Amino acid sequence: MLMQFSKSHITVIRCVRTSITLQPETPSNRKALRIAVIGPPNVGKSAVTNSILNADLCAVSKRMDTTRFNTVGAITENSCQLVVVDSPGLVGIKHARDVVGAHSESTVLTDPEKAITRAEHLLVVHDATLPGKYLSHRILHILHRYSHIPATLVINKIDLIQRQSDLLELAKILTNGIVGGQKIVTQPVRLGKLGEVKVKDEIKLHTTFEEKEEKWKLQYNRLMNKPTYKIGWGETRKLFGNECGWPNFDQIFFVSAITRKGIDDLRAHLQSLSHPLEGEYPMDKESITQKKPRLICSEHIRSEILNHLPGDVAYNLRVNVLEWDISGDDENVKIRIVADVICDKLHWAHLLAKSIPKIEEDVCHHLRNLFAGYIEICIRAKHGKEVIGPKQ
Repeated sequence: MLMQFSKSHITVIRCVRTSITLQPETPSNRKALRIAVIGPPNVGKSAVTNSILNADLCAVSKRMDTTRFNTVGAITENSCQLVVVDSPGLVGIKHARDVVGAHSESTVLTDPEKAITRAEHLLVVHDATLPGKYLSHRILHILHRYSHIPATLVINKIDLIQRQSDLLELAKILTNGIVGGQKIVTQPVRLGKLGEVKVKDEIKLHTTFEEKEEKWKLQYNRLMNKPTYKIGWGETRKLFGNECGWPNFDQIFFVSAITRKGIDDLRAHLQSLSHPLEGEYPMDKESITQKKPRLICSEHIRSEILNHLPGDVAYNLRVNVLEWDISGDDENVKIRIVADVICDKLHWAHLLAKSIPKIEEDVCHHLRNLFAGYIEICIRAKHGKEVIGPKQ
């Protein structure tokens, strides 16, 4: 990565040295596609987004609710720009209030739908390791409400699945047996390098809309007129509790965001769906994001706190980036960062202080993927006005 920078601002741009063969670009052959990445919490939406963008833009952790608001990133290759919006996991109001401390209009609730309303394509991410073989009722509400927007199903974390034949069985359930308007074939097929697999024929799929009771249809029509975040968790569960999948996905991709298996094919598919532009790209073609660097840094610190501390502590800490000092020139950039983590309880501060060296190391690793040059970061645990060190 390279940077354009002043003392107050950095624009993250891609390195011009690349193995990709770029075609000569003219205004007439530019294309773009705006994509919203949606799904339940902790299914790997941010990791999938990072893999598509080839950059550690979005903060990732092992815990739920790492992403609290939309992050917009872009990748431009061969006159095609994909603008990818990573959104918070779809949760109910009670979860947002109790776990995240959010109110009913918080971005953790409203941002997924904001991303969708501006999207030209949806990526629905599903965790292959989840015990229940069904799409979340919150996802189903969104897919029905925005059925005019094309959608692709991304089944993530396939590296954790031992029996690869389970993936096609899962795919048939999550799609109601239909992909791209065609029934999923159940005879032996070859799926990339996954080998030959079979899908059971006796999978029970959903009933059609026409077969539903009139009472259900009335409730359906009522809820379709409301944003998902303004509908109670129990209402969508009652409406779609017996539904497992969505029959209108254009494609399914089996991927691992960690190993990057399947990501290149997914990116190529999205590029094939892009549309011609009359003017400029939505974002600068050399830019990864327009997000403020301080905010990117703050989110990565928070995600590593979630990785290293117990959830009942980590969710209650607040990150404040105090200093963001840039020195040097384009060839020898140094970024010095100082961040305070506010701890309301003294024992939280002592617990955090023990993990700070590892948190600093991991945050530096992520930031070096985005910003060229030397990164120096100092994270301090604060209780009140006092900086707290490890308890001896």
